[in-house]
Amino acid sequence: SVEFTDLDGSYLDFTDRVRAVCIHTFRGLDAGTMKITVENAETGAFVTSKTIDLNSSGWSSFGVSLTFPLQVVKIRVEAELDPGERLYFDGVTFFPS
Repeated sequence: SVEFTDLDGSYLDFTDRVRAVCIHTFRGLDAGTMKITVENAETGAFVTSKTIDLNSSGWSSFGVSLTFPLQVVKIRVEAELDPGERLYFDGVTFFPS
């Protein structure tokens, strides 16, 4: 099932030993911005991040992928929303070795 939030600053955290991740979401009218931050779960060191505006004139499923060296990471997916916007979450795919 697809989950959504309309609360700015809402977030999801995941921790796993992986080399890449794909966050599954939707682009469309009134879709907000998604910020993904990856940090090393053992040291707290920054690994990578990506921010993407998901607002679009038509609806479509969309995957946001990040690749990095294999390690135990904490992944945060955060909603950056203006009034009336939503962030949709349809799942996550982890790529271990």
